[in-house]
Amino acid sequence: MVLSDSARNLYSAVQFGDLTLVLIKIQDTARVAVESSPNTTVTAAGSGVYNCTFEPGQVGWVLGTEQVGNGATTTEVVSFSASAGTLSVDTGSDLAGGDQCHIALLISKN
Repeated sequence: MVLSDSARNLYSAVQFGDLTLVLIKIQDTARVAVESSPNTTVTAAGSGVYNCTFEPGQVGWVLGTEQVGNGATTTEVVSFSASAGTLSVDTGSDLAGGDQCHIALLISKN
């Protein structure tokens, strides 16, 4: 039984299909296109909330979020749907003066 459980994990690429790393960089309330994955968008919703879109997949994981500047406050993931290709994050306040938010997602497209 242990062997079959281990063998199944060896073939995770078959289970999850194509895995895509999606990177989004937000600076001063806008997406930085040259440092973000293609086919991503960012819309500032006000009060530090940013709505992001990306190519949808079947399954997804938020690998991490990080802020540079902005008092180094915590970034909260408000909502995430890999199948809809949407993510909302709350940075606590609007990014300004060179403040940045970095987001990393892993999306499986079977």
